[in-house]
Amino acid sequence: MATSKIVIVTNEIPDMIPLYRKMAATLLTKVALDGVTFINTEFRSKHSGKVYGRGIKKKGRGKGKKIEHQASAEGEPPAIDTGALAASIEPYIDGAEELLVTTVNAGTEYAELLEYGSPGGTLAPRPFMQPMNDRAEKQIDRILGQLVQQVLKG
Repeated sequence: MATSKIVIVTNEIPDMIPLYRKMAATLLTKVALDGVTFINTEFRSKHSGKVYGRGIKKKGRGKGKKIEHQASAEGEPPAIDTGALAASIEPYIDGAEELLVTTVNAGTEYAELLEYGSPGGTLAPRPFMQPMNDRAEKQIDRILGQLVQQVLKG
């Protein structure tokens, strides 16, 4: 199964005292969770791709109403259709001895296809992990700066 992963490694302060290391792990966890929220918000944003008919609603309120789905256009994050991709986005935090690693994983078979597009170019990329990664890198730079300031203050 194809997956898309973004790994953020911080080892800028290898001799970090345990308190600050724990603080960094907590902040990285927050960045990862924020990344998941960011991706899901992007999935739910307005899209400008093709509108597809999905049949007729058979039960409940709106019964008999035509069901439509608006796809994402090239360069937009994927639009939610079944919700499987959004449900598969999960953060993992690993606090190894010398490194703190935060991974956000998209666990569907088609996640990589949407992120990078198809090899033949029949499907253009609909990036969602890279924009989250760019945002996370900025947050981590800010967080590491704050941690360094706290360490220097003692």
